[in-house]
Amino acid sequence: MAYRKVKFSELSEDDMVPDIEVEHAKIALKNFSGNRFNPGGERSFRFVIEDPEMADQLAQDGWNVKIKASDEGEPYMYLPVALGYKVEGRKSKVYMDENGRRTELKEDSVHLLDDVFIENANLLIHPGYSIDDITGKVHIKAWLGIMYAFVSSRDRDPWADNYVDEERPF
Repeated sequence: MAYRKVKFSELSEDDMVPDIEVEHAKIALKNFSGNRFNPGGERSFRFVIEDPEMADQLAQDGWNVKIKASDEGEPYMYLPVALGYKVEGRKSKVYMDENGRRTELKEDSVHLLDDVFIENANLLIHPGYSIDDITGKVHIKAWLGIMYAFVSSRDRDPWADNYVDEERPF
């Protein structure tokens, strides 16, 4: 299918959907480097939707909600979310919070999230619109606006929490 991006001015009010704001979101299939699953691919992750009502509403609004079986065989719902760094003024902003220390991750450092455990995240997701030139149907792609990723240091150092209050543990 041939899709073309559209400007907001080309859309009717019925086609437009609000941003998604989520606190304490679960993240899966992290590919913040863009190279994890396909070299030179798109930076992305899955926002796991735990609330079936939210998933239904997002799907009704036109978001690309998907269902997949987990490793345990249980189905889960998710929304694929892409990161963008090409359009000035619409670049994804990502912050990593590790033990209360917040660090802004830029395009050249956001890959660090691929190697840590994200306990949860606060997300602002923007819609990106395209139109199928054949059917005229509007498609919505999820783009990350802002993410606050709360990570655990336990992946890197299993004893870090034991010594968090000490200046020199040894």
